[in-house]
Amino acid sequence: QGTLCFDLGTPSPRGLSELLASAPAAITAERVASAIIRHSSGLRVLLSSENPRDATLLGRTAQLEAVFRALDGAAPFLVIDLGSALPAWAATIAAACQEQIVVTEAAANTLQHTRVLLDEMAATGINIENTRLVLNHRVRFDTQFPAAEAEHTLGHSISTTLRPAPELMTAAARRHQPGVLVMPEDPLAQQVLRMADVLLEATETSGAQAD
Repeated sequence: QGTLCFDLGTPSPRGLSELLASAPAAITAERVASAIIRHSSGLRVLLSSENPRDATLLGRTAQLEAVFRALDGAAPFLVIDLGSALPAWAATIAAACQEQIVVTEAAANTLQHTRVLLDEMAATGINIENTRLVLNHRVRFDTQFPAAEAEHTLGHSISTTLRPAPELMTAAARRHQPGVLVMPEDPLAQQVLRMADVLLEATETSGAQAD
């Protein structure tokens, strides 16, 4: 939705929009690399536009898939935010990824929507048995679904539950830095780091088995 550029203090990114406005054959690894922004935190990001008019570019399936192919090998680890919908290009990209992570919220309507999303992912051929579900709490725990009830609604186990941390999110947004760097001692930051460690371990195990 183009909000990450504000969080990272890099407004008006045009790189991805210009790529999606191109012919698929013109989307090369070199052009994609030049569109990547180096953030002061060490992250390299390819940001979507914050301009609502650029949302029409999400219908350019061939271009989006070409960008994904061009990103292959660009970094040891790629994190791709595919949004909350499941157009054909998103299903194709998700199926090609080694890990799929679905983030949902502990609210009745959101959980029902997530259940539909999981069913549709399975219908496209994605193995949702290996999909990791993250339950994100945005407000106080006493107003939300318990994790066990959320698992029953989803029909899927939850890998990680994230606690609400408005102070961390506010500080991160103010400094335009990832929360794990702004307040690494915060319980939420520790949860995110543990989840990253689990993913790294799974990747290493998968690579060892492939060898």
